Amino acid sequence: MADVELVYFDIHARGELTRLCYAAAGRSDYTDTRIPLFMETPEAARTCEEIHRPRAPFAFFPYLNVRRGDGTVQQVSGDGVVECFVARRLGLLGADETAAGVCSTITHAAVALGTPALTEAGLHGRAAWVYDSVQPNGHIGQVLTHLERYLGRLGCGSGSVYVVGSGLTVADLAIFNALDECLTGPRGDRELAGVKDVMLEHYPQLMQTHAVVAGDLADYLTLRQERVAVEAQAKGAARVP
Repeated sequence: MADVELVYFDIHARGELTRLCYAAAGRSDYTDTRIPLFMETPEAARTCEEIHRPRAPFAFFPYLNVRRGDGTVQQVSGDGVVECFVARRLGLLGADETAAGVCSTITHAAVALGTPALTEAGLHGRAAWVYDSVQPNGHIGQVLTHLERYLGRLGCGSGSVYVVGSGLTVADLAIFNALDECLTGPRGDRELAGVKDVMLEHYPQLMQTHAVVAGDLADYLTLRQERVAVEAQAKGAARVP
């Protein structure tokens, strides 16, 4: 096992932010353990409850198994905690304590948007639900509105294209990941009608950050979607009697 093992479902969503951090750092020295998504089949739901949740520190995902220098393994869990832990290891928390605080602020807010309800809506192509949720008065849109204002206060767009400093940090990646699930679902394989128009109208700075990350990590994102396509084909073949 590598020093860090990510345990999450076989989707993007919350767990994808850790994968994005490794991609942004140009590293792959971690174990990416993907378990079946509990909401897709009765068997996946059963194994999640009987096997996987008992192994998680607080019965939630994602979590990390981290091997220390003495060989012992300790677990790291929590919304934003997992991602900031990884970002610190990979040098993606900015250049100083203030930058790290900004990164942490944005990461915790963005990660919290990745709810099971959003994942389920994306899986089943319920564009109307997502469309309503990302409106400024929707439960997702209210947080996006605060994030948009926060980026304005940070002076984003007035110099560097990045949120903090002159390069990618976990703040950029967290914004990308949160928006990406709203736009294309938890596997990035569908366009949810009308959502992009709402995002462009109400959250232009967030969408600019999404575009910057998409450009910087274009190779990784292409490979990611190729993997999704292969897995979808395999699942389809398995269902054929």
